[in-house]
Amino acid sequence: VLLKSKAAIKKDFSKLLIPIGIFDIESLKHLVSSLHSDTLPDFMVREVESIWNEYETFNNIRVLDVGADLAYFKHLKLLSNELDEVLSQVIVEMIDFYNIITVKRGLSQNKSHGDILQLLSDEGSISAKEFIYIVENQEIFVWFNKINPSLDSIFSTYELKMQDATISSSELEFLCDLLLYKTLDQGRYNVEGPLVLARYLLGCEFEVKNLRMIISALQNTIPFESIKERIRPHYGS
Repeated sequence: VLLKSKAAIKKDFSKLLIPIGIFDIESLKHLVSSLHSDTLPDFMVREVESIWNEYETFNNIRVLDVGADLAYFKHLKLLSNELDEVLSQVIVEMIDFYNIITVKRGLSQNKSHGDILQLLSDEGSISAKEFIYIVENQEIFVWFNKINPSLDSIFSTYELKMQDATISSSELEFLCDLLLYKTLDQGRYNVEGPLVLARYLLGCEFEVKNLRMIISALQNTIPFESIKERIRPHYGS
């Protein structure tokens, strides 16, 4: 938000700021305005500086979104070294699916490999170039089986579509959420530790997605049955 406000110059996006992070807003504002900080972590300073330099090179606001996404994945991967196995697995799943979906959409828009590579994260289970190869050669099913050794039948419909190369980007997005849900469900009976919070936060995110979908359906007089299959699992289900 602060980077976009800086890029827009005359626009004030301060109403979009959420003061719930571990760093105060003023420190973040100083970092964005000066690209320097004596109080914030070095990795954050480096990423913000890198994102802004990319923006100045290409003069495209989209660079800020992509840069923030990739920096987010870098930070997640950094954190994964300190987390338990389940949460580390969740991080890999998130990054991998982001890459797969980005490649699939990029290829459908006839973007070049170079353009697509700029949008991909190198923090996944394989290199960015390998994700392009997987999608181009219709090997999404092979990749999915590697990151999801589970034989749960809940994935069977999507696995069949991956095998015959008919799975869509929106279906991959749903599959990502489903896999995250099932992965975190391993901590279903935990009453302490980070898995409890992670499951709760994922449940909250699903509730927001579901509400948006239902409201959109109501506004456009779309029958509930038409969106039922896209409803995410609810917390506690």
